[in-house]
Amino acid sequence: AADCPVDVIHVDAWMTGNVFRDFTTNWEVDRERFPVGWTDRLREDGARVSMWLNPFVHADTELAADLHSQGLLLRMPDGSPASTCDRAYRNLVDFSNPAAVAWWQGQILDLVASERPDALKLDFAEEVPPDAVTHDGRPGLLLRNSYATLYQQATAAALATRDGPAMPLFCRSGSAGAQVAPCHWVGDTPSTWEAMAGALAACLSLSASGFALVAHDGGGFYTAGTSHIPATLLDGGAAGYTADVEPELFGRWAQFAAFSPVTRFHGLGLREPTAYPQPWRDAAITALQARRGIVTHLRRAHEQAATTGLPVMRPMAVMTDDPQGRLAHAQYMLGADLLVAPILRRGGATRMWLPEGRWRPVLGRPEVSGDAGWVDVQCDPMSFPVFERLP
Repeated sequence: AADCPVDVIHVDAWMTGNVFRDFTTNWEVDRERFPVGWTDRLREDGARVSMWLNPFVHADTELAADLHSQGLLLRMPDGSPASTCDRAYRNLVDFSNPAAVAWWQGQILDLVASERPDALKLDFAEEVPPDAVTHDGRPGLLLRNSYATLYQQATAAALATRDGPAMPLFCRSGSAGAQVAPCHWVGDTPSTWEAMAGALAACLSLSASGFALVAHDGGGFYTAGTSHIPATLLDGGAAGYTADVEPELFGRWAQFAAFSPVTRFHGLGLREPTAYPQPWRDAAITALQARRGIVTHLRRAHEQAATTGLPVMRPMAVMTDDPQGRLAHAQYMLGADLLVAPILRRGGATRMWLPEGRWRPVLGRPEVSGDAGWVDVQCDPMSFPVFERLP
């Protein structure tokens, strides 16, 4: 719409029941809303499809009882099913149990064969109770970090048995070893200027830890007082589901997202750029259009990540030996030749470190007060500090 590029549509609520209230996986496709062939129809319109999953089973279901009877759920010392610390009705698949892994992989392959998604989003997996007991006798405390990795590895291994192109996984949690999944995003960030800066720091931290592709929610995930909204949507109520992010913040975060390894908009309110007022609507859409122009840079960076492990979003400390450049913590190289310095405060001003060489602005006409070293940059709404290195 309005010339805003759309490549992938992500769907959380494809299951029966209210997944926004339960936050569990029942594997039952809601055929009233998602009839057979729904992903094919979206592809015909030019959009690919991502589907949401989590490693939880609702305790009050036959599925949970069946899995528990087979020993496929994490358990407590008394033998009862373990539940997440935040929601007592969420039981956890025990990925330390090979039989549980085999069951999960069968569910994944059945879902993919039935619904034909192009990607899967693996949410949650941070919530292992410390006193839970695994199939191999370890306490939950020792599984807390590795649980997400086991969950993602089990899914990736199942998908690897399929013919055809590889299917991307878009993951939330992780620890050492989770780099096996193609992409991680930094979770549910608030829609504030401070949180955007935190998302940048989190992405750079992941990148420095060997995660090749990182992402964040453009515009942030939630504003104050919106936590109730998801549960009401599937009950027919959309009160409060609005363009609730400060417009300037949304526009600047959209620009940051457009020049990130993966661009994604997702939240508890409207995150479509077309929902926001001018000039920030056009600022966001123009940035997303400009992303089309850096595809060659992104493809080259992705190939380097696959062959060398060098992340697509590269902290300046990785890219320069200059002591001053290593202090530039609020900017990064996107691949080898794109320099990005997100605007993290109102007013369009930032200070960045510009390496020696010839640089061409990619988006708009940012006003730069100098040729190299630390420079001040001022951007109107349609401009953003992203520069292409020239030969």
